[in-house]
Amino acid sequence: MIASLKRLDPAAPVEGAFWKLFVTLPEKTQFLGGRDRAQFGWALIAKGIAIMAPKAHDGMVSVGTALAREGYSELRLSRFLDTPTEGIGDEVIGIARFMAARAAPFRWHDLARIVLFAADDDHGKHVRVRVARDYYRTLHALKK
Repeated sequence: MIASLKRLDPAAPVEGAFWKLFVTLPEKTQFLGGRDRAQFGWALIAKGIAIMAPKAHDGMVSVGTALAREGYSELRLSRFLDTPTEGIGDEVIGIARFMAARAAPFRWHDLARIVLFAADDDHGKHVRVRVARDYYRTLHALKK
């Protein structure tokens, strides 16, 4: 199942492994932001988590904190946070690969919200700001 999800094309998720997960989501969650956006978003999230498996999720560590701890560059973070929701796929997969190489899990909830909510939506903006805040707060603490 993990191997299938790693190969998943989020734009056209035909793998059974994805659909077995997707249908277990509550129906209102399946279609956040519209059917196509949600389907793409959940496929992207599933692929990212699969890339990081078995150390993908730590509910106590925000993505911003984890990225700062692991040396993710400010330039890359800025590019990620400035990317419109429609083009976010490559950035999310890049983060998953970067963190997988370091076996550094984080709370996927933050990335899921960025993927599922538009960057210009109030909720989408709020999540991006929180990721930046956590990143820079952690960088500052690490430099002390």
